[in-house]
Amino acid sequence: MIKYPLNVTIDTNIFISNKFDFSEDSTLSLLVKYVQQNKIKVILSDIVVREVEKHIVDKGDELCKLIRKSRKDALSVLPEELIRKIGVGHILLSAKKDDVREKSKAELRRFLDEIKVETIKTSIIDLDSILEDYFSFKPPFEDNDRKRKEFPDAFIANQIRARFGKDEIIAIVSMDKGLKKACKASKNHLFFSSLGELYNAINKEEKEYEDILNSIKRKQFLIANMVKKYVLDKNCVEVIGLSYDKDGIEYGYAYHDFVVQEMSKASIGIHTIDEITDEKVIATLLVKASIDVLCTYKDYDNAVWDSEEKSYIYVETRKIKEKHSSRFGCRIEIKRGERDVRIIPFKIILNSDTRIERIEVEEDVYNYMQEEIDDSRRIFGLQSLNKYNDYLASNLEDSEMEEEFKYLFGEINSVYKSYEDICLTYDMLIDIIKINREKARNKLLKLSKIINKKNSFPLGSDIDVITDDDIEGIIIWAENNYNRTSKLADKSYLPDSIGYGETVAFIDDKDNEYRLSLDSFMGIPSGGELETIDILFCKGQEVIARGCVELTVGYYEFDDEGGVAEAIDDNIEYNYESIAKKIRDIIFELQIHLENEKEISEIIDEMFVYTKDEKKKDCSCEDKILY
Repeated sequence: MIKYPLNVTIDTNIFISNKFDFSEDSTLSLLVKYVQQNKIKVILSDIVVREVEKHIVDKGDELCKLIRKSRKDALSVLPEELIRKIGVGHILLSAKKDDVREKSKAELRRFLDEIKVETIKTSIIDLDSILEDYFSFKPPFEDNDRKRKEFPDAFIANQIRARFGKDEIIAIVSMDKGLKKACKASKNHLFFSSLGELYNAINKEEKEYEDILNSIKRKQFLIANMVKKYVLDKNCVEVIGLSYDKDGIEYGYAYHDFVVQEMSKASIGIHTIDEITDEKVIATLLVKASIDVLCTYKDYDNAVWDSEEKSYIYVETRKIKEKHSSRFGCRIEIKRGERDVRIIPFKIILNSDTRIERIEVEEDVYNYMQEEIDDSRRIFGLQSLNKYNDYLASNLEDSEMEEEFKYLFGEINSVYKSYEDICLTYDMLIDIIKINREKARNKLLKLSKIINKKNSFPLGSDIDVITDDDIEGIIIWAENNYNRTSKLADKSYLPDSIGYGETVAFIDDKDNEYRLSLDSFMGIPSGGELETIDILFCKGQEVIARGCVELTVGYYEFDDEGGVAEAIDDNIEYNYESIAKKIRDIIFELQIHLENEKEISEIIDEMFVYTKDEKKKDCSCEDKILY
């Protein structure tokens, strides 16, 4: 059991790893809230304060260098007057190093004032004790080659022991193993590698901690999709193409641009619960995912140097596709009393540590002979042989098949959307039971008499008393139904269309996965050929329906007198009826199952759940629900 306020000291590396981010959503800013709640008292060594100040000043100096470089780069592209006239004159503003330094230190001092820091002075250090450890090779001086570097750790550890003795509890937040060794094993020392771990330990003391964990786990499908969308839509990825070997030799590519093409195989785990209030919960997640990026770079190695202009000419832009397996942290905010989840902005760094594969993307070689053939074909109203992909794609957009699939996808999306309220009902039911079992007991008894035999409800209609074991069974039943229905509710909506080389996947109420795949059209055809492009509809690995797109490639022949002897027009036919019938059958089964789910959901809502405003009014402070 933690006794508040908990004494906390923080090492320099924690400030550095958090990039001196004192903004509202940052991990560091949460310290302010815990201090205001009287849960944390921050005590810092004056050595740490000086080190942090030095590092934040150094970062300010780096920023000034970047600003000067950006100004120089801008002026190498356009003259100053034109830059100002086109409205981007702010990039020419210079930064005075002294001003940046003072403002950086002022921001640090403001933050330290907000967390009401108590500073431990160096005057309390026992230098004789440190020198004794130094000459006896005791931690942190057991490594002879690094003795001098360990003196700050020894000083800080000595300050901590002098300030807190052997009885007063102190939480030490540091990633430095040397400091932990220097502090030595003591019952009054609690060690944490990050602020998140410290916050999590504090929040574990809250009675709703386990319920919050379970509630987040139930939302994992929704959260995984939100994280994926955030990565694809936001500018949160940085790709570092250059690497250095042990001798400092540079290799790789200096990318000047990239685009995130795909994020797949995303899995999430709960790392820490950072904050619990009556209004919201903030949690840190660990995410593992495969990320593909298409990068471009200027090929200066094969360019020509113009000595007169003092610049490279004939510089080609080349493309590299990189595949990465990345692990990154992501923080989320969930409002209690609502289902909203907010992704707190984060960054992903992709580099040699995450890179799995590099693939050079070849550029097409221009074929002059093909151009002559295509010109003559166009005279007769036929498609260019290398343009059939465009012809197929354009025709597909206006086809009856596309309209049919668009309608069917819309019907499936409508079913998925309807499941949002149903899974929310199960989620709320679980929380209501866990918050007040006794209050829910009589209603659960009434529920068993109404929905017995529906959806595998665990109790019969003939019982008169509900035991604690019965309640546990109902919770398991509700959790299973939540997991099942949330998979449908959180399923990414199907697109409006399907293109060549694409696959559209969806699931039914029994978690069977279906895939509709339209093959790509490959290569350049010959006139008069019949090209068949497969359409496959699969249940799992089994093909349950087939179709195809038949492309007749137009051609012409001349007679001896130079006239056209024979010709065939371009033509496209679609065969997809058996696939559409299978999908309609699945939709029909989904809709029947949905009506049954709605009936049960409405019964539960009527018995347990009011309108959102009534529910908030009816819940006491201890009955606040996270859903």
